[in-house]
Amino acid sequence: MKIDPKTGKRVSPEEAKKLVAEMAALGVDGIKAHVVLSSEVYLAIVEAAAQHNLPFDGHVPIDHNIRNSDRVCAEADCWKDFRTMGVPALTHVEELVKMGEWSDGIKYLLTEEAIRQIAQDAAKDGMSVTTSVYLMRSIAAQAADLEGLLAGMPELKYVHPGVFDGMKWGPNESGANWYSELGAYPWYPNYLASIEKMLLALNESGVLLMSGTDVPMAVIVSGFSLHNELATMADVGLSP
Repeated sequence: MKIDPKTGKRVSPEEAKKLVAEMAALGVDGIKAHVVLSSEVYLAIVEAAAQHNLPFDGHVPIDHNIRNSDRVCAEADCWKDFRTMGVPALTHVEELVKMGEWSDGIKYLLTEEAIRQIAQDAAKDGMSVTTSVYLMRSIAAQAADLEGLLAGMPELKYVHPGVFDGMKWGPNESGANWYSELGAYPWYPNYLASIEKMLLALNESGVLLMSGTDVPMAVIVSGFSLHNELATMADVGLSP
């Protein structure tokens, strides 16, 4: 079972399937699963979405992140175990990095073999992956100089104040912008490097890549962000 973070209620796989059925009856276009789900609830949603012919996209369940001490899989087996769920689409490239084996135990510095194998497996499984690499690069920039980054964004004038405040784009005494903390971790450069290597490997393996931006996360502006994403993908090494 899984505790709903909003209500504190425990949600079972059966309840998750029922919710998907209700969403299907309402005519939703698809289902997206968040990272906070347990693998049992996550799998129930994947299966229910397929049953109701709803496109599915999602993050990796938290108990399959090898950095999580409460994970349900051995470090070398998280990706193999995840593949058995039959997930058709994944958000985003970094989710694959969360399941890769580390080189010499260094956090998020994936081995070349792990990156290559995951990419080949994803292609074999017919999995599509949303990119969002511009966001991941921006996290390092936000950690380095958030105020300077925001000051250099003329497109910021198009961001609604409710979005800016609600999604915690700006700095304040309480450290509202949590990306500033994330990007400052010593392991973040390894994480970012592995993400970009994974993007290249996915492309080389023939995985369907979908340009996505995760708007409206901090510094990701609607409209402008897709141009930034495509430019970043090209800078990483994909053809323009």
